[in-house]
Amino acid sequence: MVIGLTLSCRRSIHNFRNPPGVEWIRVYKNYFHGNAVEFTSNGGYAITGKTHTSDRGEGKPFLLITNSSGDSIWSIVFEEYEGGTARDVTQTIDGGYIMVGTIGVAKKR
Repeated sequence: MVIGLTLSCRRSIHNFRNPPGVEWIRVYKNYFHGNAVEFTSNGGYAITGKTHTSDRGEGKPFLLITNSSGDSIWSIVFEEYEGGTARDVTQTIDGGYIMVGTIGVAKKR
C-alpha cells in the first residue's frame, strides 16, 4: 500500500487549480488497502485498512500509528478476522483509538 499525505492542506480549504506540493510519501509493506487516515494528538496519523494475506485477496484489519513524518510508531493486525477490513478510525479523548469496519469469520481457538 502506498499512502501519500499532503500535510500543507490539513485544515484549510483546498484550491484544486493550485494544489500544494507533497510533503512526504511512505510505503508501508504488508498493508494492502488503506481506507482512512486521521490526525492524532501527537501530530501524526492513524491509518486503517486491510492487509493482503491470501491468494483470494482476503485480508485482515489493521491499525497503523505514525509520527508527523509518516514513520511507523506502532501497528496492530487483527489476526483473528480473516476477510475483514477497518473502514474508519478516530482517536478517543483518553488517547486510545476506536475503529469501525467489517470482520470476516473469526478463527476458532
